[in-house]
Amino acid sequence: MIRAFGAFIVVWLALGASAAQADYWGRWDRVGGGWSTGWIRHTGDANVCGHYHQGCRCGNVCGAYPNGAVTTWWPYGCNREMWQIRCSIRPISQPGGGQRVRINHPRIQGAIVDWCASWATNCGAGGAHQYCRSIGYSSAADWSTFTPGRTWVMGSNRYCQAPNCAGFQHVTCVR
Repeated sequence: MIRAFGAFIVVWLALGASAAQADYWGRWDRVGGGWSTGWIRHTGDANVCGHYHQGCRCGNVCGAYPNGAVTTWWPYGCNREMWQIRCSIRPISQPGGGQRVRINHPRIQGAIVDWCASWATNCGAGGAHQYCRSIGYSSAADWSTFTPGRTWVMGSNRYCQAPNCAGFQHVTCVR
């Protein structure tokens, strides 16, 4: 269910260290479902979302977050129910109405996306398709890898930190 939540204000920030070369859509989703801010277009190439609102000040968790990052929010005031919310980002199609987007050095949780869908399993196509689906596309058309030394393994929800950890140098996603 996608709906705006009355007093919730989302501020989209443009910071350095770009993960994509195009504008993008971003939103906050309640972990476990049931609520979302709806997609908001952000002009720029920072691929982060942030929030500054009374509900984030309760836990001093205001700030900028990369795709997939989880933070807390108190929608009804500091002494009431606390929600876990996740930053969701997806690219906007390239100019001219194309349904492809190339993302250079895709990042989640502050690290390059690992080329495996889960720990040492379903690497290459599996990891690329999983990443593209997570940002609203149907599949990956092509990708390249490198060994940055630190990656985020999406399916295992953990970092790989070793000289041989492979991640995506780029992923091209298609609708």
